[in-house]
Amino acid sequence: MFLNAIVKEKTSFIEEALIIILASLCISLAAPLAIKLPFTNIPLAIAPHLALAFGILLGKNRASITAICYLLQGALGLPVFALGASGIFYLFGPTGGYLLGYVAGAYVAGYVMQKSPVKTAFYIALALLAGNLTIYLFGAIYLSIFVGIKTSIALGVLPFVIGDALKIGLIAKVLCRSRS
Repeated sequence: MFLNAIVKEKTSFIEEALIIILASLCISLAAPLAIKLPFTNIPLAIAPHLALAFGILLGKNRASITAICYLLQGALGLPVFALGASGIFYLFGPTGGYLLGYVAGAYVAGYVMQKSPVKTAFYIALALLAGNLTIYLFGAIYLSIFVGIKTSIALGVLPFVIGDALKIGLIAKVLCRSRS
């Protein structure tokens, strides 16, 4: 099965590189598919949850390297950020903290999953939640530089909580089924 090939422990350098590049390309293809909200600079996107899902599938190290590769693609000018944005300066804009949070969030999700006693939907959801909270933390702190902490939470976290919870539940269910 494809997922078993991805998560196996011993792989060559070429296999590792290929897995990471393919995973980063998956995030890159999904990231431009986002919805601009009229009241905030932070778009609705599936890319952060894809980065977190790779934390579960690939483990903390490979997933965080995957997220770094994704950020490098965008920094080099490929239109892979939300709504097709790109460029190094985009990382320094209001959404930059969320993007950097992908790296930390993927690592945290992978770490929590690695430490989980069993790989059930509950523990997968817990790992995804921990990663998602990490992205919120990075994003809200950085966004607060532009708009202050209260507005940052009001515009960069609260509008996304319900949708993110639904995405976490769906992804946990799918990943749990794919692991069995």
